Amino acid sequence: MKNVLHVLDKCFSLPANYPKRNGAEFKHWAKRFHPGGPLYLVQRTTGARHDMVLEGSVTAYINAWLYKEFLDEGLSTLDARNILQENLFITLTSVQMASLSRFFAVLCYTISVPMRWLAGKSHSLSLGTTHPKKKNTAIDRLFDALSEIERDGKKILDEEFMMNIIDPLNLPPLDDCMKFVFEIIKSPTTNRNDCDSKHSI
Repeated sequence: MKNVLHVLDKCFSLPANYPKRNGAEFKHWAKRFHPGGPLYLVQRTTGARHDMVLEGSVTAYINAWLYKEFLDEGLSTLDARNILQENLFITLTSVQMASLSRFFAVLCYTISVPMRWLAGKSHSLSLGTTHPKKKNTAIDRLFDALSEIERDGKKILDEEFMMNIIDPLNLPPLDDCMKFVFEIIKSPTTNRNDCDSKHSI
């Protein structure tokens, strides 16, 4: 997945320094044929953070239909000669890639985002009215949930189960954070292409 995200960055990221990039062309195409449509910005996977692949997979999952339509149109011309686009189209249209990107997107929003929030807010949680043991409870709940998924892999696609891994901690600031994150996903973001697409929303 990391290699796929690297290729997506080469092809669709506006500031990508690569001769075969299509970021500007894709931006113009998306605004013309899908104005106001949802578009998640390309997430680069270079750096030390291990969860960047999870964040980048959200891009591959949400934008897949747009990428495939754009690539299909570009590769349908008689003079189309672009190895980058050809390989990316084959990869994005595979069932395996759709499944993998969906799997990672689920992990991103049900585990990675809330756990990162808890890790980043640990200092304020311990000073406020929330008992610091909430953080330990989150780890225990995560361990139990992953153990249950290990026994029954279908649980990973059970929305109620996955969303309730961290949710019952009764932390209003975390609830507000997750609500904000999901509102961003649902809102149209095509007009945000004017910003640096190397960064996630």
